[in-house]
Amino acid sequence: MLQKEKKRKRDQEKNPSANASLPVTEFKFFPQNVLSRRQGTGLAGGVLFEREHSFALLAPAPECWGHCILCLKHEVATLLEPVPAEAWTSFMIDLQVLCRAVQKATNSTGFQVKQQNGPSGGQTVPQLHFHVLPSFDPSPEERGEGGEETVIAVHEEEEHLKRGRLFASISNALPESYTDGFLLWLEDSSQTEELGQILEENFGHRGTAILLKGQLGAGKSTLARGFIRSFCDNGSLEVPSPSYLLCLSYQKDSGGVSPGGDVEMGDGGPSSSSSMDVSSPKSPRSSVLTAHHMDPFRLKNADKMAGLIDFDCALREHVCLIEWPDKMPTGVMEGISKGLSVSVSGIGTQGLGRLVCIESISEDFSSAKLRAWREKGAPPAPRRDLSGGRGQAGSAPPLSADAPSSSSGGVFSSDASFAVLGIESSCDDTAAAVVRSDGLILSHEIASQKGMHEEFGGVKPDVARQAHAAAIEGTVERCLQAAGVSEGRVALSAVGVTVGPGLSLCLQVGVRHALKTAARLQVPLVPVHHMEAHALVTSMPEVEVEGGPSQGGGPRREPVKFPALLLLVSGGHNMIVYSEGLGRHKVVGTTLDDSIGECFDKVARVMDIKEIPGGPALEKLAASGNPQNASLKAQITMPMQNGPSRLSCNFSFSGLKTSVASLLEKETEKLKRDMMGDGEGGETAEFSESLQRLRADAAAVFQSVSVAFLQQRTRRALEWVREDCRQEGKPFVNALVVAGGVAANKAVRAGLDAVAAEFSIPCLVPPIRLCTDNGVMVAWTALKRLQLGLSKPPPPQQSTDEDIDKLVEVFPRWPIGPCDPRSVVTTSGGKLAAAFTTGKLGLM
Repeated sequence: MLQKEKKRKRDQEKNPSANASLPVTEFKFFPQNVLSRRQGTGLAGGVLFEREHSFALLAPAPECWGHCILCLKHEVATLLEPVPAEAWTSFMIDLQVLCRAVQKATNSTGFQVKQQNGPSGGQTVPQLHFHVLPSFDPSPEERGEGGEETVIAVHEEEEHLKRGRLFASISNALPESYTDGFLLWLEDSSQTEELGQILEENFGHRGTAILLKGQLGAGKSTLARGFIRSFCDNGSLEVPSPSYLLCLSYQKDSGGVSPGGDVEMGDGGPSSSSSMDVSSPKSPRSSVLTAHHMDPFRLKNADKMAGLIDFDCALREHVCLIEWPDKMPTGVMEGISKGLSVSVSGIGTQGLGRLVCIESISEDFSSAKLRAWREKGAPPAPRRDLSGGRGQAGSAPPLSADAPSSSSGGVFSSDASFAVLGIESSCDDTAAAVVRSDGLILSHEIASQKGMHEEFGGVKPDVARQAHAAAIEGTVERCLQAAGVSEGRVALSAVGVTVGPGLSLCLQVGVRHALKTAARLQVPLVPVHHMEAHALVTSMPEVEVEGGPSQGGGPRREPVKFPALLLLVSGGHNMIVYSEGLGRHKVVGTTLDDSIGECFDKVARVMDIKEIPGGPALEKLAASGNPQNASLKAQITMPMQNGPSRLSCNFSFSGLKTSVASLLEKETEKLKRDMMGDGEGGETAEFSESLQRLRADAAAVFQSVSVAFLQQRTRRALEWVREDCRQEGKPFVNALVVAGGVAANKAVRAGLDAVAAEFSIPCLVPPIRLCTDNGVMVAWTALKRLQLGLSKPPPPQQSTDEDIDKLVEVFPRWPIGPCDPRSVVTTSGGKLAAAFTTGKLGLM
């Protein structure tokens, strides 16, 4: 009996969807279900609260507006199984609390509590949970014959924009013992900056510290910009990120400052911290209220921050905005007595808003004010208009419930005809393109660095930077001229630029030129994530997407529809991403060391191939070899078939590369001994021919194993996504999209097309010219982000090179989204799990 139960559990873990045929008595708890994986993820995972015996979240696939789920933490799937009395009592209390919060947040006239048991009862997730579904008084058109209340389904196009506000509203309606602080949903950068202004007006007093927490690209610097512009009473003040200078300081006359009251402010501006004289609490300048904006992210030794300014004076007499406070010296943080903790949720390129949690550091400082905001569900309106009437196209309405909306209503609609310039310089090619909103590519220029890096055996960052610097101006100008921008026939609406991930030295060249171009033309700047651009290029309506053999081959003009599974295979990246659209990505698996493109290049060098990249030449060599060479196949084996990552969707190519190199070295020496003996003569033609056959066979076996490895991990990712979609009631992915330079390899495309066919979905690959890094993908992604108002205002037209340099900010390591916990494997010291949490894997 024990053996039978163990087998049942193994079968269930291998194929959870088999539960669909189980009777309710056999429907058992499965620990890797979609609800369990949300546990412990907090705001980033959509968890409303987590208690000892339960956790609540917004329904992943809501049946109606305000649909929430309460899950029991115990290993129970249905009501037929026993639950400890204490846990059941606590769970029922939590259910009542959730119902009250949902009713208050949605202003519903009623609600339903639904619970399903077993597959035939409609249960898809093998964990005991309850659904809370609000109901509303329907309109006459929606009212049934009996006039009863009905559940109104949420409109799909509104769901993602409204769910953030709903999450914040429900959280604020919960008792403080369930959630901390005040939650707010920010739709775009204009609302983020407005929140910064509101925080300054209400909490920007002497001795206040504002701790800004969140991942790269979350919006911490944007919030700080709003705070400092309000502090200096200058809505057009340039507020650069202090990432490189570590600390920037701003001054104003402190006369008339009072807690929560209006203040008189001067024209304050920034200065580097080294020029500030706050070395003593008794400094004659201590009467001038100063805001210090700090960012220690790039410091390896946090203690260096302690010597920048007199923190004893700054924390007592001035205002401190501290990004990445966890990286500050412990002694400095212990000196903070009052202030706020502002946590911005989200990872990577999130395009549909951010959740912000504001908490008081000290009970007596701001708790009462935050409680009032929480009760009202919104902060007060800003006291001053710092926008100067300039506004931002497509920006969201004001944050305050009382403030009148001045939104422009989305000038950049999807139907409008406008053009965006895209600039790409993340690695070894300089590219620029102008793309129109209907997907038409007006121009595309690439300055290749082919032949520059061969002597180094790979891309050398400083050489690549010099090449970018020499090519960037000419490449962009040719692109603008070819598109008709220079002649005035086409007007640019924005400049998009890759800001990460990539090589820092190279990224800076592109961002610097993009800032100069945006300043010259006075158009918005749109930061673009390199990998999101690869993901979105196949959604362009005018791009011919190549279908594999199972799709009949040839180009397809239908843009990819999301959701889709993206496999990115290039020289710098190797990851599988589940993508639901702009800013909505989840990393299902990534490389733990080398990418497949990097592995191909290194194996090519071992085989005496000089070209950079070496992948195309290696593919040509493999075409003349025998992939069934039994001797070589026994020595070149598929990676990660044992150990903790064997059942994940992660990749590792370092061992494969090493095994090929060792094999070739050993077989080459053996070949020499067999054919040349101990003679000292030169290599014979026969030996050279045999060596070439050996290399060709090794290349063929290596390529075959690499493709099989990609197939295995991609197949598993599709199985995971299919099961998740089944449990959540969501549609399965519409396509497998393969992008990156390695997608040009015919064996890779054929192998992945076969996997896609197993799941009855197409395998789609962009044209070869758009597989590798290019400006088109950057321009198109910038265009889509611009439509959501995700842009930055341009620098002033008269900006100097020094002014521009202060605004350059890049993210060499920048996650595209959160990681699937099933692929987070803890190694010794937990380093791997930490790397996934911070998004530092596979993002070079």
